[in-house]
Amino acid sequence: MRGSTAMLTRRRAPGPSIGPVPLDTDALTRHLLFTGGTGSGKSHTMYRIIEALIRLGCCIIVACAKFTEAAQIRRICERAGALDRYHPITPDGPLRVNLADYLMTMPGGSTAQATRFLMRLNEISVRQDGSRGDEAYWANLFEQGTNCSLDLPRLAYGTGTLKDAYDALATSPASREEINSDAYKASKCGQMLEAASRLRKREFDAGTRDPRTERRYERVVDFFLRELATVGSKGRGAVLSMNSGLTGRLLVDFHDLFCTETTLDFARAEREGWVMPIDAPVLTHDVAGKVVNAAFIMLFQMYALRRDASTVSRPLIICRDEAAQFLIPDWDWNVATVARSHMLSHIDAVQGLEVLESALGGDMKAEREAQAFASQHRTLIAFGNNEPKTNEYVSKLIGMERDFMMSAQPRPEQPKEISSLDDVLGCAQGYGYSEQYQPIIRPEEFARFDVGQCVLMSGGRYRFLDLKEKR
Repeated sequence: MRGSTAMLTRRRAPGPSIGPVPLDTDALTRHLLFTGGTGSGKSHTMYRIIEALIRLGCCIIVACAKFTEAAQIRRICERAGALDRYHPITPDGPLRVNLADYLMTMPGGSTAQATRFLMRLNEISVRQDGSRGDEAYWANLFEQGTNCSLDLPRLAYGTGTLKDAYDALATSPASREEINSDAYKASKCGQMLEAASRLRKREFDAGTRDPRTERRYERVVDFFLRELATVGSKGRGAVLSMNSGLTGRLLVDFHDLFCTETTLDFARAEREGWVMPIDAPVLTHDVAGKVVNAAFIMLFQMYALRRDASTVSRPLIICRDEAAQFLIPDWDWNVATVARSHMLSHIDAVQGLEVLESALGGDMKAEREAQAFASQHRTLIAFGNNEPKTNEYVSKLIGMERDFMMSAQPRPEQPKEISSLDDVLGCAQGYGYSEQYQPIIRPEEFARFDVGQCVLMSGGRYRFLDLKEKR
């Protein structure tokens, strides 16, 4: 197998290496993607890169799909002499984010931003049941409900949590007749609307009512007391089901993580080079684990896109082994396109395109999303794989080479005037040649790779590496 021996380093600070090939921060902020079957060496190589980045002082966020992921990162930190920088995000740990309040009060924050954030997380939740948002009416109604349920606690009390938003929607009146009932007036939704009404009256009496706040109040009242109360049992049931599927899942095991005081200082974490596995493994928490991991990944992505990157010397690193579990395609694509200018790096690993497509829904849209996700990564490290689609994809990326073929045919009836070429070919006369293009590395060759063998591609160049000795 032939390939360029040119180094991938281009500019900025030095970074880790993949075998003999160094990667600087410019290569890192153009993102890395590992592909390979189970046991091929992709996760081990990814961990070696994480260790090198820890030694460089980078802030690293690690998504956890497996039980052992957080413990593995802890061992890496200990080996690198950086155990003091190990700060896992756990359901009952000290690092927490009051998600609703944070998204609405952060620089540039708003109820609309918090709603969009939860709608993105909902993509992961609904993928589990095969839904792709085909019932647009119910999805739009749920989005309105999420927006108003986030806004109502703030209108009533000046702040709020995901639990408050969940309760507002879950206890909303099921009909116009129920609005006057004692049960509704005693419900969370009824109490919050009453508190918001009292605060509104006080502000009007004092002449301090802000017109924007009044418009928010009118929108919330209209949704809960008119639209949702008259939409019928099917529509209300769809909204409550989505509310339970997303917010309800988070509140079961992760209430304290998302509904108490915000203690996670994103700027400090980056400044001090914290290493933070999101210890909510998918194998333990299923869909809720995917949502929690995706939530913290998005929070750090949003932080990176808002900070002043000119003051940053090292990239913020987001690592996702089994990345198919945590993707939000449209959001991730938008972030990846601008990440380089914001010193943000994605290091992702997937078994292959077919697994990725299946995780994204398994339809034609999922196929396009999987291809787009792979193309976001400038550097691709392809290990051994039995998946034909992935191997064909990598083979095409590497490219073709021109092969010359020569043929000859003996003609005994011709006069035996033997030329030097005839002598070499072992025939009397009649020979020719042709040329054709063949893959430099045929797709089936990837299935024969040994553990640790891979092809590294970046910027149109490729190199075959054998990392087995590094294991």
